[in-house]
Amino acid sequence: MDDVRNTETFPVAGNGRKIATVPAGAAVPAAASVAQLFARAVAAHPEAPALADETLALRYADLWNFAAAYRERLLALGVRPGDPVCLVAERSVPAVAAIVGVVLAGAVYVPVEPESLSGSLADLLAKKGISFCIAAAATLRRLPELTAGCAVLPLESVAVPLPEPPRSIDLPQVGPEQPVYVMFTSGTTGQPKGVVVPHRAVARLVVGQTYLDFGPEHTFLLHSPLAFDASTLELWGSLLTGGRLVVAPAGTLGLADYGRLLETHNITTLWMPAAVFHLAAEHAPQMFGGLRQLIFGGDVIHPQAVERVRDLFPALRMVNGYGPTENTTFTCCYVVPESYGADGPLPIGMPLTGTTVEILDAAGAPVAAGEAGELVTGGLGVALGYWKDEAATAEKFLPDPHAASLEARRYRTGDRVRQRPDGLVEFMGRIDSEVKIDGRRVDLAAVERLLRACPGVQECAVLVVAPPAGSKRLVAFAAVPEKSPNAEASLRSWLAERVIPAAVPQQITVLERLPVNRNGKVDRAALAALSQATFAVPTADADATAQIPAASRPATPQAALEHELCRDWSGLLGRDGLDADSNFFELGGTSLLLIELHARLAARYRTMPSLAEMFDLPTPRLLALRLLQPQEDSRPMLLARDRGERQRMALAARRSLTNSARVAVEEKSR
Repeated sequence: MDDVRNTETFPVAGNGRKIATVPAGAAVPAAASVAQLFARAVAAHPEAPALADETLALRYADLWNFAAAYRERLLALGVRPGDPVCLVAERSVPAVAAIVGVVLAGAVYVPVEPESLSGSLADLLAKKGISFCIAAAATLRRLPELTAGCAVLPLESVAVPLPEPPRSIDLPQVGPEQPVYVMFTSGTTGQPKGVVVPHRAVARLVVGQTYLDFGPEHTFLLHSPLAFDASTLELWGSLLTGGRLVVAPAGTLGLADYGRLLETHNITTLWMPAAVFHLAAEHAPQMFGGLRQLIFGGDVIHPQAVERVRDLFPALRMVNGYGPTENTTFTCCYVVPESYGADGPLPIGMPLTGTTVEILDAAGAPVAAGEAGELVTGGLGVALGYWKDEAATAEKFLPDPHAASLEARRYRTGDRVRQRPDGLVEFMGRIDSEVKIDGRRVDLAAVERLLRACPGVQECAVLVVAPPAGSKRLVAFAAVPEKSPNAEASLRSWLAERVIPAAVPQQITVLERLPVNRNGKVDRAALAALSQATFAVPTADADATAQIPAASRPATPQAALEHELCRDWSGLLGRDGLDADSNFFELGGTSLLLIELHARLAARYRTMPSLAEMFDLPTPRLLALRLLQPQEDSRPMLLARDRGERQRMALAARRSLTNSARVAVEEKSR
């Protein structure tokens, strides 16, 4: 491999101390494109396993030829080096081959999730000047407007090739500074920014690094949505280094799904978002037994969860990965030591090879030792900026005075950190009002502004609460003096039309007035305490049932089971007075909360349906009926190709239901 040898020492600490350097002689593949790196992996391992799912397995030679077929079709459509090509499809073997085909054409892949964006996908593509699209048949049926403004290549139109040696193709003349993909961040108000990532940034993530082992002996699981930057690690961390990539079925995975996939496919390396890792550590830590490497991140990691897994599997390499999309997945990583004990927050560690970190104050000056400031990062992982958004690029991407090139940029993360006495970097929160909810960026101030603009709202507050068990929740309080019976539904509808789904509070509480503190400001501490109390986790056991007076006990097994399940619904959704027909998704339930509910119930009920089936059982009554069926009468597991569509429809119901509620309120007011 034609690596360049970089012996430069980067200043990385804002306080003058060197907390990380690029080691002398470290391999930094700045001169190689992703296409070149993949070609080298194919040449070195043509017969090695490269890509697989539940039904298909491809060698490196097969994947090369599959991708080359997509390349030919794209070139025939008129795609040229540097052209953006949108990919609208669930993760699958063909989707991976299509991405590689875009790269082999020298073009730029742009994965998007229509359900994560407000407004029309066709409008977004038009505004961003995207003229080519690869889309699955199901997507084309659901979004026929795509064919109006784009030259569309149906994903299924390229057949899996027969086994044969790698075909000869001309690699594109693409340099390391040219873009390889554009990934849209989850803008709260439906105005996402497209992060433009160059080839050298992807190479820097997976070649010449020490935070993970990469190579032919490792198998990665691709379970992240293709439009999330964690997929960059899963996809290229395997395929550029001779490793094997297993594609998880489309749709949301439950803990049982993860356990089965890890065991069946002998996965060695797994990335997990913080919220799912916390659930797995609590409910199913045994799933990690076959892994060699586990990397988690995307939010603050609970040290107790790490300690629980470490106690079970002391040899497992665990890594806390931190970094924004704008610095290509990871900026810093912390490899958890074998002697780790949960004695404080888990640090984000040290910068990756080829990465710089500075800690600056509000004026852009280095902070003193141990003080908190904004993390500003530079080096090979920094993106080129935001796609066709010069103002946002100028605000966040600054000239890098430490780099040899005048064109080099640093990125202002907006994250507040400090350097500990041991040299490790510790995350301390945001310097603005942005938070992560289910892996999505949500600006609390933006949500509050919109909610305050809703007719009838006098004052409001939007908070993030962390229940005793489970993931973070977004909650809102609104002062509505003239409260109507449909006030919450109306507010939810107002927000759902204007923000991404993750920014719609799971719970909206309508009050006549909000509590204030001595200074006359909204008492957010009091509101947070009220929210925490509503999310107490209920228990459903025989002792609790025995304490209920006989006259008050449910008369039938069906009613008794519904009563227990209503308590689970109430605990997770933070609502009282729910009945057997309370719909989980109508009341703010999300995919992540459904994973948590499924894990809790699976520990109690032997005949628990799969997570995929749970999307069709959103009420205590429906689930109770299913649980009481004889096991042999249970419905068959949904086919993998149907899971994503079924789950997407269930979650989309949240938005359509709020729209229906809005119409009902408007008609009533006429």
